[in-house]
Amino acid sequence: MGQGGNAGGATRGLPPCRSLPILCLAGVVAVLLASPAQAAEKVDRYTVRMHRSHLKAREDGDFSTWEQAWKIADKDGDGNMSVDQCRSVFKEHYNIENEGHHAGPASEIHFHDDGEDFAKMVVDTRGWDEQKQMTHDEFMLALHEYVDSKHSQRKALYDMAHTIF
Repeated sequence: MGQGGNAGGATRGLPPCRSLPILCLAGVVAVLLASPAQAAEKVDRYTVRMHRSHLKAREDGDFSTWEQAWKIADKDGDGNMSVDQCRSVFKEHYNIENEGHHAGPASEIHFHDDGEDFAKMVVDTRGWDEQKQMTHDEFMLALHEYVDSKHSQRKALYDMAHTIF
């Protein structure tokens, strides 16, 4: 091919192995430009794993790890937690699902944004304050709604992050 040609599918002037990072970066920029509302969304390995785990549990009909996480987070063992306290269920669930992972256990800060968003969604959609006591069933119903709403907001980001995390 001539001087300006695109031999072998490589990006102009770069060998194929060096063009991949440029194409990936272009893809990230395109996603962010195509949907500016998603640009502010935080999607890290904790969020992606929580989301994927929930979707798999829904597909399998097995939410036992979420129930176990609820029991661990329910410090007084009465079966109820305030909306505010429910944030810790995300961390406990991650630690159950990823026990023994080389990165170690998650802490509350890893799920700060998801916890905040979850609590805000519950308060906004139900008219409750953050001290309202929730049962496990109420939490699970709200969790389904939360994951569904985030899935529609973050779908492109989750799809891309799935290959990274």
